[in-house]
Amino acid sequence: MVLQFIQQIEQPNGYWLVEFEQKNTQPVPVNLQLTINEIALQLFAQQDNRLQFLTTQAVSLPPGSEFNASKNSQAWLFLPELVNNLLPNHPILIVASGIEMATAFYLSKTLSQNFDVRTILHTADTFPFQIKPARFMFADFPAYAIGASTLLEDWKVPNRLCCNTFLPGSYEGSLSELLTEWTPPSDWQTLDCNQL
Repeated sequence: MVLQFIQQIEQPNGYWLVEFEQKNTQPVPVNLQLTINEIALQLFAQQDNRLQFLTTQAVSLPPGSEFNASKNSQAWLFLPELVNNLLPNHPILIVASGIEMATAFYLSKTLSQNFDVRTILHTADTFPFQIKPARFMFADFPAYAIGASTLLEDWKVPNRLCCNTFLPGSYEGSLSELLTEWTPPSDWQTLDCNQL
């Protein structure tokens, strides 16, 4: 697929949203990842023929330049096949670490239209947004971890944050440590964006 570079917008804490236009409006894989000059870009959103990717560095492409996003060794996963494997009456827990947070945002927004979705984002040190106090409850979650992503809450997706280092409002530890201390209810379905 050929993508045309449109722009990039700096986000908090050294992250960037990079926008491309594709020549058609064909859906792309939810786990689409690009590599440009050894910089990993993870799909954050698709609207018609516009694609946004999250990355931890600015890309050095002139506006209007074209980039050939050829298929890599990654197993691409498209939204219809993902949805077909989900049970409609069971809540979905989306978890993601690092740059795969972009996939969690994409799936949270898309799936919350038809499913009961909750999201946990993990980072080693910083998030691509400012942490705000959560407005939505998260049953039995560690009480001190009340930070959330405002964007996810705007989409009415309850969410919590987890960080290896201390960040106010976040669970302090890895995602696996969190899931050892806190267990989601047995009827929840888990989508691990790190494994897609």
